[in-house]
Amino acid sequence: MTSTSPSPPRSPLSLRTGPSQHPYSSANTIPPEGQLGDEAAELLHEFVYSHSHASIEGLPNLNMYDGGGVDIDKVALEAQRGEHAARPWWRRASATWFVVLCPLTAVAMSALIAPRLQLFTDLVCKELDDRQWDPAGTGAGRDVGFVGTSRPVPCAADPVVQMNVTKLLTITATVQGVLSCLTAAFWGSFSDRYGRVRFLAFNVTARLLADAALVALAVAPEKVPGSYWILVYISALEGLIGGPSAAIAAFHAYIADCSDPATRSRIFSRLLGVLFTGVALGPSLGGLIEHLSGKLYVVFYIALGLHVITACFFWLIIPESLLPAQMDFARRAHRASNQGRFPSWVFGFFAPLTVFAPVARKDGVTPQKSLKKDWSLTWLALSYAPDSLVFGGVQYWFQYAAGRFNWTGEMARLRLFASNLLAAICRALYLTLGLPALLRFFASRRPPVQLPTQPGEPLNARAESPSLSARASSRSPMHTHTPALDLGIAKASLVLHAISFALIAVSKNAGMFVAASMLATLSIGYAPVVQSLSLELYTRRGGQTSEAGRLFGAMSVIQALGNQILGPSLFGIVYMKTVATFPEAMFYVFMVVVLLSLSFLFLVQIPPESNGKTEDGGVEVEVEAPAAATAIISAPVIVVDDGEASVRGRQLSRTPIS
Repeated sequence: MTSTSPSPPRSPLSLRTGPSQHPYSSANTIPPEGQLGDEAAELLHEFVYSHSHASIEGLPNLNMYDGGGVDIDKVALEAQRGEHAARPWWRRASATWFVVLCPLTAVAMSALIAPRLQLFTDLVCKELDDRQWDPAGTGAGRDVGFVGTSRPVPCAADPVVQMNVTKLLTITATVQGVLSCLTAAFWGSFSDRYGRVRFLAFNVTARLLADAALVALAVAPEKVPGSYWILVYISALEGLIGGPSAAIAAFHAYIADCSDPATRSRIFSRLLGVLFTGVALGPSLGGLIEHLSGKLYVVFYIALGLHVITACFFWLIIPESLLPAQMDFARRAHRASNQGRFPSWVFGFFAPLTVFAPVARKDGVTPQKSLKKDWSLTWLALSYAPDSLVFGGVQYWFQYAAGRFNWTGEMARLRLFASNLLAAICRALYLTLGLPALLRFFASRRPPVQLPTQPGEPLNARAESPSLSARASSRSPMHTHTPALDLGIAKASLVLHAISFALIAVSKNAGMFVAASMLATLSIGYAPVVQSLSLELYTRRGGQTSEAGRLFGAMSVIQALGNQILGPSLFGIVYMKTVATFPEAMFYVFMVVVLLSLSFLFLVQIPPESNGKTEDGGVEVEVEAPAAATAIISAPVIVVDDGEASVRGRQLSRTPIS
């Protein structure tokens, strides 16, 4: 049997054979009366289809990668698969590695928030002309002390100093945000071609340089070229390496490589909860260290040490989640996709966003119908964008609280810190315990029988599809996690978010404000389920699981635009224009943005399994029968029991010859 040339990497495979091409052609197994017997089914299985592989714990999810249209050396892939499965646990890719690293990274970054601001203030005071603070030249009017001490400085409250500090913060954040937005998708695709761990090692190395610059500025600022403005160049370097947005995208891609759709949402939720646990502990530990040591730079040393540990993990310990054959295919596909293009660098920054463009889908039941556009991933991306704006304006919440409830002086710092800590703890508990339990509860319920939607479709065909049968080997049949569950939780999270903003806007006292803010933290479940849902939609439209870096890289572009560029600007302008007359207007704008995100989410429809390729790696083959008859037959699935190589069952979906 001969086949046509492979289709593009993300397109389903269509193999056509004529009755005279091979004496054992699958077309010759189809009797002219149109009935497909057991013997013919066996011949089709042996000569047309390849065996599906049961998922192995700790092994990257390669089922989607075995689909048709992928030009891979099968022998090399099988050898690498077996070698990976035979490794000891500490050399196998697993999401467990990030359970350790996420808290370290979060603690290191969140512990620097207050010391970094204090350092910037000290440096700006030191750079200003002494005559501004001591016109008589006696040196008594300016008491900035040594940079790196925690002693307060009188000049810190001066509007000129505050303006310069704000200018420095704005420039560094904007430079890093813009460059992250422009490069995050590139680095996501890079991780598909050269590995997740390699990119994360580059990313954390750039973070090490930033920490080293802070240490140098705190210890010996006069020896640093350019003084504190060197931080702008360091921020530019971080942005060129992708920044936090690209790092988060690589985290998600690594987890997607090591998990299946049934557990992916829960893993995303737990890791995000662990991350917020680090965010909650970081400021407390940083403040305690500064208080005990009396030196500001000690915090910078500890943060640098934590990032050194993280870098050592990525460079030396953590195993790669992609196999060499997968990365080789991604490199060849990338080269092929760039050939013959009109200067790709002209619009190269926007090219990664094309992953969200609608694609044409063929009806697997009635393929004679015209192609329809699948907009599901497009609507999901449009829903993700407004939600990213909201997190870009969170910094103005506490500024509103300080002015609205007269939180001034030391009391302001204590109350704001307590509110932030309580919110972080609530997020951590909900993501690590609450949301996974919710997902497990709903996933344990059996799905209802689905009525046929097309002529000739069997009752509950979806439940009997090969893809679901393949999943049965990796989890209990009672746990049927579906994309519809992720979509429902995402909608509920946005509704809760909108309600919380309305309650914050009408809060008359600090207690009600804090309670409404705690309610808003429960909407954090939107992020992990949308990440999982986006990958499910991407694979159902023909994408490869091994290309998750490309998808999450494109999502990180949206996140960087909202969190670091558009969000702070939008809500900052709104608050500045309304703070004197109607400061609550900012929260009504928050609510409108969330409702806009919810409206796009209601347009998302869960498509059927990928046309031409099932979720477990089967291939839909189009066979030319005599008299121009056509049969569309889905690949059988071999269900392998844990620890056994025997075949427990085999399913073959048949379509009568038209």
